[in-house]
Amino acid sequence: MSLVLATIAVALAIAAVLIALNARDGDDDAEVATVEPNAYTVSMVDEAIRYYQAHGWAETAEYYLSPFSVDGTWHVFMVNPEDRFVASQDQALLGHSIRNLGRDYRGNRWGDFEIPQSGRWVHSHAWHPVTGWPTVSHTWVVLHDGFVFGSAWYE
Repeated sequence: MSLVLATIAVALAIAAVLIALNARDGDDDAEVATVEPNAYTVSMVDEAIRYYQAHGWAETAEYYLSPFSVDGTWHVFMVNPEDRFVASQDQALLGHSIRNLGRDYRGNRWGDFEIPQSGRWVHSHAWHPVTGWPTVSHTWVVLHDGFVFGSAWYE
């Protein structure tokens, strides 16, 4: 019985080694990518602005209303020159003013700040979109051609 178990253990070990070697074929120099949330958030907004420049505001808003534009909890929102949301994965925001979002769960006002063309970070207390737990959101917003482009990450 011990010999049978030992043989099975050796066979499993050999199989594990072969699977590991096979998985590495062609990937000897592969690195595991890590995402730095601030940089990724800024890059999503930069990409949205490039998309807007190439396709105009209506097509850009349509794209950022679609689930194809979402990456985990990251998504882009757009606010038009009249301060109204025209794109957001939170459909309840559409048509509402960014200036009248009310307060976060700690009582801080949302949307009551200047948004420069150079961009700025806005940190607020929010509900995590996946877990539903209270957390801190870090939102990068940029004013471009009168539109506000933004994206956020959650702790």
